[in-house]
Amino acid sequence: MNVPAARTCWFALSIVAFCLVAGTARAEPQRTLKPEDSAAIRVVDEPQISPEGNSVVYTVKTADLEKDKNVTNLWMVGWDGSENRALTFGKETQSHPRWSPDGKWIAFISSRADENENNQLWVMSSSGGEADRLSEQKGSIDDFAWSPDSKRMVVVVHDPDPRDPAAKEKEKKTVPPLVIDRFQFKEDIEGYLTDRYSHLHILDLPSRKIEQLTSGKHDDVLPAWSPDGRDIAFVSKRGDDPDRTENSDIYVVAAQPGGKERQLTTTPEPDAHPDWQSAPAWSPDGKSIAYIHGADPKKIAYGVHSLAIVSAAGGEPRYLSTPLDRNVVQPSWTTDGKSVFGIVEDDGAEVLSRFTIAGDPPQVLAGGRRKITAYNVAASNGRTIARASTPDRPFEIFAVESGQLRGLSKQNDQLMRELRLGRVEETKFASSDGTEVHGLVVHPVEEKAGTKSPALLRPHGGPQSQYANEFNFEAQLFAANGYAVVLPNPRGSTGRGEKFAMGIFAAWGSVDVQDDLAAVDDAVTRGIADPDRLGVG
Repeated sequence: MNVPAARTCWFALSIVAFCLVAGTARAEPQRTLKPEDSAAIRVVDEPQISPEGNSVVYTVKTADLEKDKNVTNLWMVGWDGSENRALTFGKETQSHPRWSPDGKWIAFISSRADENENNQLWVMSSSGGEADRLSEQKGSIDDFAWSPDSKRMVVVVHDPDPRDPAAKEKEKKTVPPLVIDRFQFKEDIEGYLTDRYSHLHILDLPSRKIEQLTSGKHDDVLPAWSPDGRDIAFVSKRGDDPDRTENSDIYVVAAQPGGKERQLTTTPEPDAHPDWQSAPAWSPDGKSIAYIHGADPKKIAYGVHSLAIVSAAGGEPRYLSTPLDRNVVQPSWTTDGKSVFGIVEDDGAEVLSRFTIAGDPPQVLAGGRRKITAYNVAASNGRTIARASTPDRPFEIFAVESGQLRGLSKQNDQLMRELRLGRVEETKFASSDGTEVHGLVVHPVEEKAGTKSPALLRPHGGPQSQYANEFNFEAQLFAANGYAVVLPNPRGSTGRGEKFAMGIFAAWGSVDVQDDLAAVDDAVTRGIADPDRLGVG
């Protein structure tokens, strides 16, 4: 090589190296979190994989600041991560997407084009295009499920509000006062309850005819079709006054108007309680139903709810997860009928696990220090997707492959690349009576070695909940402004078994306070928190 050529080559390589370094520098996070970023985070939820496992539908909720409202739309992405695109673009929320078993259609719920703003049922081709309205109900549709042959749907319809005048008359009439004569008169999100309930209806798709299946002064929810399409399992609280009990049970009804109902579970504990958002799941052969079984009602939310199976003909249930001593939700069967999937709430994390009918120890399918809140399995090949979050990433949809998660939705990737976040550390420390307590500490973004920072103690609510390894916007916002954030899981928290949760039963403000204060002491002792600059809130 002659000298001029070598110099030219060296110069070109230098330019390339400079560009690479400059590009890397530009890729580095440039700023910390700001309050307005709360509106920039896209809330990803409701993952549903197609029956053949090639496509995934999910929802994305975004903030419309001008109208001061949130809007949710449907998105689709390929199993390989390609063609991540919006399916709907409405200004009203579209939610609850569900594939038809034959894979040809995607149904969803939306209040678009309804003059009374009630949710109605819509369907669109799985290849895209305009959606077609399936229902014209006076009441709002809360839930639905496809029949195995894709020709019918079971629909949960909330009774219409008799006070609600026609949309064109709304401005001319005054809504009369409420008259309530039931024990439970109000509910979070729902508001005043009156005598309106939710019941099952059957929608015949070819004719668009809808007929009521259940009735009465009680709610019938969380329907699930039997594999042969003859029966529907659902959840209801019955009795003289359903408002005065939390003992939900599973019922089965023939999938035709006037069909006979029968009660499947009869224990005094709640079964498939609606708060757990876990519908009963039929085994592939239709002989068994998996569901979530609650604890002794006297323990209320402190008790652990476990995975159970019962014969579809009735009888004594079997409890698969009791030895685990952890909350389990969202049961679904493997295609061979030998195991049941479920999400397990563990210490500081929620993981996807599999429980065998034979009673073997549960196997973690997707674990790690993260929080998984939903999953879905393709009927034909077992491909699995999950909704998960880690301390440095909001919830996204992932493919589950050999225990590892591969990103699919990537809705917040660009925003997170811009941000510098506080380091999140898991902690263990002794309370005043020697009890080991766990929690998290979010370090200040600009933390300097050897320097103590102002610190905030943030007790979690519930108290039956826990701080898990998920993205915590508020904690990161404080960390962006120079605070260390102490997030303890004191006695009363979930994730460490029933005895730990029962530690403050009928005793709020006792050992839980000592556990929280011990978390602060630990942060001070380790040189993270400045003892002269401590706060709580």
